[in-house]
Amino acid sequence: MSEGIGSTTILTIIVVFIALVSGYMAYNVNYTKAFRMKNKIIALYEENNGICGGACQDQIVAYANDIGYRPSGRLDCNNTDVKPMGIQSSYGRDVRGLYCEYKIRVDKNKAGDDVYVDTKDEYYYRILTRINIQIPIIQNVFGYGILNITGDTKSFSQ
Repeated sequence: MSEGIGSTTILTIIVVFIALVSGYMAYNVNYTKAFRMKNKIIALYEENNGICGGACQDQIVAYANDIGYRPSGRLDCNNTDVKPMGIQSSYGRDVRGLYCEYKIRVDKNKAGDDVYVDTKDEYYYRILTRINIQIPIIQNVFGYGILNITGDTKSFSQ
């Protein structure tokens, strides 16, 4: 009876600590992959002036394979909280299962200019990638919304 805390209690504390640290490290690694993937996609869209066809898509797939990026679950681009609502010419599409792309028309009247200049329509793309963490409790309670990473490209005239 000289021990204040039993060895079972100490082992439990150690196991819980290791599980928390391992979970944190796994989340960080996968967050970094999804963030790097989003940045690469945006850079490729901007290099190609918003038109990302066959060769561009092949570069994206090759980069995803290089860094080991695979999103968790099936991407449902039409049922995300980042899908723009009520904006003309927006659509969500799942591109090869790696990311979602939303094409959004720039509303020039809301840009802060007092004078509306009628020029070509401008669009930008919102890119969504997903962190690959598959923890059923987290996914059921919070959903996939907390596992999404989004970014926008610059505006393109089309």
